[in-house]
Amino acid sequence: MLTAVLAALGSAAGASISNAMQHQAAGAAPPGKRGAVGLLLHLGRSPRWVLGTLIGLVGFVLHGVAVRAGTLAVVQPIATSGMVMAILGRSVLDKALPSAREISWAFVTACGLTLFVVSANPDVRPVGNESRTGLILVGIGAVVAAALSYAARRTRGENARGLLLGSSAGVLFGMVAGVLKLVANAFADDGLRAALTSWPLWVLIVIGLSGIVLNQHAFQGSPLSVSMPVLNVVDVLVAVGFGYAVFGEVPAHHPLALAAEIIALLLMAVGVRQLTRELGGTFFRSSTPDERRRRIADS
Repeated sequence: MLTAVLAALGSAAGASISNAMQHQAAGAAPPGKRGAVGLLLHLGRSPRWVLGTLIGLVGFVLHGVAVRAGTLAVVQPIATSGMVMAILGRSVLDKALPSAREISWAFVTACGLTLFVVSANPDVRPVGNESRTGLILVGIGAVVAAALSYAARRTRGENARGLLLGSSAGVLFGMVAGVLKLVANAFADDGLRAALTSWPLWVLIVIGLSGIVLNQHAFQGSPLSVSMPVLNVVDVLVAVGFGYAVFGEVPAHHPLALAAEIIALLLMAVGVRQLTRELGGTFFRSSTPDERRRRIADS
């Protein structure tokens, strides 16, 4: 378990640096770059975004090590703490020191994360047909994510759009964690050839890239305080559900543990919400897109 925790912390650190750099680059993209291909082609010419993506890949490898060594109910909440670190990192990129309030809300989020990991304490019960069950869940998750993304395109409100895109990206990232565990298990049990020729690897690439695109659109079109909290919570819930259904990872579910897990999720959601209001919300709401790009260029 120690290996899983350390690898998950490394993954979170990589994700935090990656997301902070990607968010700054995506926020500076011209408003017309809203199509998936156009936005990615534009961002691909940004050295900051490319470096952030490479750092994110290192974090992704560490994430694979973590899910192989531990349960999704423990690993995924730790991995998503990178989102909180990303908000602090974004503040650093903007040359602004965190305030006492920001540090306080980061502490609240960390307490919620710790409480969830300790209280979940999952048991692993062997189940069969992992591959088939995983494929079914991926299909269901893809439909849900597509429906949320479609609804986001149909809405005009900035906050509603960010909420829907954050939820959609959260569903995909939660499934990425589960499918990544399938890939890691195949590699560990049957070798590289089995991992390369099985369906989870190719599905992982598709849903991973889709999640990245949705996340960039959420970054571009709405405040962090809207998309980030819901993405974190949905990501964890989907990953824990995937672990339960596919790998038999059963979180503690006696009344006291359930109460602690609910309180922990609320602390995480409130902490991230307040952090993003402090750091991300003010930045986006206080300026126009052109002003934001000028401020980023000046920094």
